[in-house]
Amino acid sequence: MATINTDIAESIDIVARAKNSFNLKIDINTSAGSEFDLTGYKVYLDIKALATGSLLRGLTNDTADAYTGNSAYNTTAITLSGGTITIAESSTNMDLAPGTYKYTLRLKSSTDQLKTWMYGKFKINAD
Repeated sequence: MATINTDIAESIDIVARAKNSFNLKIDINTSAGSEFDLTGYKVYLDIKALATGSLLRGLTNDTADAYTGNSAYNTTAITLSGGTITIAESSTNMDLAPGTYKYTLRLKSSTDQLKTWMYGKFKINAD
């Protein structure tokens, strides 16, 4: 039996330190090795409780009302340039208690195609 897999998500764990600024830079290339064009994309990094799945922090570049009105989201934490996603959050907003959480990194194209690209554990080490 043949299988067609349309799931592109990669399991990659992230480790950060409590009470420290969070900075992550992701360079994306096409399968041919050229820079991926992120023009028009919205990016969402959701950090959730491991047991309940409740949203604790959301980092995005989407400034739609659904996100700007939600205090769990920082709509200026993600910037895009060429094929690079830069995620930066202040130490004040990275006030999660030391422990293990889970995250998803999703990208939404200008044609509303939404895909999870990365997911995994999001560990906060004690300061």
